[in-house]
Amino acid sequence: MGNRPAFRRYELEKVAPHIPPRARILEIGGGSGLQAKMLQTWGHEVESIDIEVPDDPEFPVRVYDGLRIPFDDRSFDVIFSSNVLEHVPDVPALLRETARVLKPRGRAIHVMPSATWRLLTIASHYVHLLQRGLAGVAGKDTRDGSTGPQEKVRRSVFTSLVPGPHGEFSSAASEVLRFQKRAWNKAFRQSGFAVKETFGSGIAYSGYDVAPWLPIRAREVLSRIVGSSCNVFVVEVKG
Repeated sequence: MGNRPAFRRYELEKVAPHIPPRARILEIGGGSGLQAKMLQTWGHEVESIDIEVPDDPEFPVRVYDGLRIPFDDRSFDVIFSSNVLEHVPDVPALLRETARVLKPRGRAIHVMPSATWRLLTIASHYVHLLQRGLAGVAGKDTRDGSTGPQEKVRRSVFTSLVPGPHGEFSSAASEVLRFQKRAWNKAFRQSGFAVKETFGSGIAYSGYDVAPWLPIRAREVLSRIVGSSCNVFVVEVKG
């Protein structure tokens, strides 16, 4: 887990002013329930769903099929997700479902990895490799048991040296473009949402915990130089 819980707490506090008091909130992709629990302690009524849930979540997260949100139409004041939409194979379908369960004049708040995060993660991938040691990486077995030892080593070295995609997109390089604000703004508009506000989360970090000693304050300063590692999108259903 590393610093991720601290980052998630920071980002949730960043979006807190955009959540009305005592809102009924649906969190999509709740995972361990960390952020749902925080929202509940702030006085909100919270439901959380995910396609998989750990054995001992911090908050009761309901398992669902990833297709139909298991709540009635117009049930929630706020939809919230954090680092989720990039993992969804059919984003328009999920956004239509969120529009269905939002109350009139409700809003959705999506925290999404940025192009900055993608670039920092590509760069820190190689720092991560150095920290682990290339010899150990090359000796690691692969999931394809049909290849011989030499082929396994070759494939392991290649996949270790070439960063793979984080989400559902084709490559890490394509995510540099797909994680930009304008790309997600376009996706929201095409799915029937009006983008009310977009802003950076205010801290910088990568997908690898290569500098766990770096404090939040330093990450805030770094984000002013290279950009935030997440963007926040506040959207409402058109009309």
